Amino acid sequence: MLDTTLSARVDGGDVRLALTVTNRGVDPVTIRFRSGQRAEFVAYELGDEAEGSERVCWRYSEGRLFTQALGEERLDPGTSATYEAVWTDPPNGTHRLVGEVVGEVVGEVTGEVIDEGVGEIVDEETPSAGARSLPSAETTIRIE
Repeated sequence: MLDTTLSARVDGGDVRLALTVTNRGVDPVTIRFRSGQRAEFVAYELGDEAEGSERVCWRYSEGRLFTQALGEERLDPGTSATYEAVWTDPPNGTHRLVGEVVGEVVGEVTGEVIDEGVGEIVDEETPSAGARSLPSAETTIRIE
């Protein structure tokens, strides 16, 4: 079982994000990546609460190039991996921040794909049959 947490802190004029995925299970897992990108972060500017509106105002991957090399990271039980990003010069206001690992989890025993990152942020590929989304995490931050 994988859990994710997202932390965000204002540092000068930037927002520093850290997405941590922790293996809370009893078996090791390997996260397989299809490119050099390990995580996606998206900031939504929250509008008028009465309207319930929000819009994407920043996406980590936008305008970035990632290597097209496959990669893997192994998480033993009780261990974590953290993926970081910096959102430079964010606008003032209240923002909902969402982070998601953009890989698939492979079982150590069978090599079978048991989870695939196809959540609300990264939905460019069709998931494998029976695949489930990796957990995403979110937080809210106010920038003044």
